[in-house]
Amino acid sequence: MGRMLISNDKQSFSMLHDMFVEAGFKRFHRKNNDMLEECYYEKLCVHNENFLDINEEESIASVGTLIYDGLIGKEALGKLYTDFMKEGMEIRKKALGCYCIVIRKKEQYTIFTDYDGRYALYYYCDIDKYIITCQYSHIAMIIKAKVNEMALIERGIQYCNIGKETPFQKVFRLQGYECIIIKDGTFGVVEKGNLWNGFKIEESEDNSLRICDMIERTELQYDRVFSNKTICMTGGLDSRVVLAAMAKGDTRPNIVSWQGEGLLFNSFIQDRNICEKIAKKLDLNIKKPEYKLDFIIDDGKNKKNLLNRLGELLSIYGGNEEFFQQFDEGYFGEYVTFGYFGEPLRTNDKLDLVYHDNFSLENYLDDFYINKKYADKIKNWGEYRNYLYSKLSELTIKLGIDKAFLSREECMLIHYYYRTLSDNQVCQLANVYCYSTQILAEYEIRKNILITAYEKKANASLQIACINKLCPQLTSIPLFSHCRMREINLEKLRIEDKTLAELEYNIKNMIEKIGKRYMPTFYEKMWGLYSKLAHPANIPSANRKIIQYYLKYIEKNKNERIPLDSIVHLTECDWDDLIPWLYFMAILCT
Repeated sequence: MGRMLISNDKQSFSMLHDMFVEAGFKRFHRKNNDMLEECYYEKLCVHNENFLDINEEESIASVGTLIYDGLIGKEALGKLYTDFMKEGMEIRKKALGCYCIVIRKKEQYTIFTDYDGRYALYYYCDIDKYIITCQYSHIAMIIKAKVNEMALIERGIQYCNIGKETPFQKVFRLQGYECIIIKDGTFGVVEKGNLWNGFKIEESEDNSLRICDMIERTELQYDRVFSNKTICMTGGLDSRVVLAAMAKGDTRPNIVSWQGEGLLFNSFIQDRNICEKIAKKLDLNIKKPEYKLDFIIDDGKNKKNLLNRLGELLSIYGGNEEFFQQFDEGYFGEYVTFGYFGEPLRTNDKLDLVYHDNFSLENYLDDFYINKKYADKIKNWGEYRNYLYSKLSELTIKLGIDKAFLSREECMLIHYYYRTLSDNQVCQLANVYCYSTQILAEYEIRKNILITAYEKKANASLQIACINKLCPQLTSIPLFSHCRMREINLEKLRIEDKTLAELEYNIKNMIEKIGKRYMPTFYEKMWGLYSKLAHPANIPSANRKIIQYYLKYIEKNKNERIPLDSIVHLTECDWDDLIPWLYFMAILCT
C-alpha cells in the first residue's frame, strides 16, 4: 500500500485522512473501533489489496512492498499472519521487501517494519493521544511540533537521522528492533532484541558464490510477482549488480538513465553513454528523461498538493515536479529499483584513507562520518558533534560491537545502517506510487555481504564476481565509477583504471590523505575551489541561482516555530551539496 494512518484522536485522524484523500489517495480501506481509527491507502498507480480481515476480531495489513513465501497481496498477508502466530517477529527474516506490518488480534495491535527498519514509519504519543503514519512532517503539521534543532542539522548535513529522532520534537521513527503495541487502548513501544546478534567475519572462499546464489534466487521471487519492471541506472557498479540479477529473469526490465541541470540530478554524460551500451548489449528498452531546473516554491497549488501527498519526501531532488509527475503517470512501471546498498560489496576509498590500528568510534565520527565542511555554518557545532557521537554509540550497542576498537568490517556495518536511512528515501517515495525493493538489502543477502572479509572486496572483486556469474555480458562494458572511466579485468576479477586515470587518482588520494591529516581546514577550502574549477558546468550558474533563491525564501518565511537563525549562519557560500536540505528547510517555512 501507499500509506497508512492510525490514531485514537478523531480530530487528528479526520484532518490527516481528508488531506491524504485530497492529495490523491482515493482508494483505501478504513475501519474504526472503540480504541482507534485506522486506514490503509492503496498505492497511487498500482491496485494492490494489502488488507485482510482474518475474522471479526483479527486482521493484517501491510504498507510498502511485501513478498512472503513467493506471494504478494492478500495471499502473502494470510500466510504471514499464520506464521507470525507461531514465530512472532522472526518471520521478518523470511520476508522480502521494504514494508510495515499491522496485525490486530482481538484488543491488541502489533506494528513493526522490515528487519533493519528500512521502511520509515513515524509516531507521536503524548498522554492519551497518539498518531502513526508514514511521514513525520504530516504528524508535525497536526500537532504543530517545534523543531528538534540538532536533528534538523543532522538531516541536512548527513542526509538522514540515525536513531529515533526526527527534525521535529515528539515525533519519532520506529526502529527495526522495536514494535508498537496498542493493547486495550494503551500505546507503547517495545524493544525486541538487537539489530545484530554475534557479528563474525566469514573467511570462506565460496562466500561470493553463496551471495550470488542468494541474489539470483531472490530476484526469481521478484520476477514471479512483478511485471513491467524498471531499474534506474548509472554507469557504475552498484546498479549493474542489480541489473545482472534482473537479466536472469523472464521479465525484461526497462532502463532509466536520467540527466538534469545542476547538482540535483548529478549524473554525467558518461553514465548515459554506458547505459546506452548496456541497453544495446542486452536488447533492453532505455528511457532517457532530461530534467530542467525546478526550484520555485511559492508558485501556488501544485507544490502544496505535493507536500500534502509526500511530506518531507518532496525534498528529494529538490522538489522537481517533472520527476514526481513521471511517477504519477506510471513512467517507472509497476516495479522500480535502484543500485542502492552496493557499497558493502566493495572496500571504501574514504575509509581506507583514514583507517589505522586502534580505530575507535571517535575516529569513525571525526575522520569518516561527520561532514566537517559545514562546521563554520552551524552554530553550536561542538554540541552537534557530541549529539552524533551519542547516537552512533547507541547504534554500536544494538550491533553488539566494541566502539573502542572497530575493525574495517565493523565500520562498514555501521555505515550500512547509515545507508538504510539515507539511501532508502527514494525507495520510500517509489512505494507511494508503485512497488519497490532493494535486493542487496534483503536480510540474508546483506548479512552475507557484511560478514565477508573486507580484504576480499578490494578492487570491487566481489561485485565483479557477482556480475560475471549472473550476467557475464555486462563485464565487457567499461565502467564510469567515482567520476572516472574504469575497466574490468576478468582474469583477476577486479576493476582497473587506465594508466593516466590511475595516476591522477593516486595523486589525488595522496594529497587528500596528507591534507586531511596535517592541514584539514586549508585542505577543505582548496578542495572546494578545485571542485568549482573541475566542474564549472554544475556550479556557478544553476546551483548559485538555486541557493540564492532558497536562502532568500528562508529568510523571508522563517518563523518562531522554526528558529533557523539560532541553528545556522544563513550565508550564500559553500552550500552547493546541501541544496536538497535548503529546499527542505524552505518547505518547513511554508
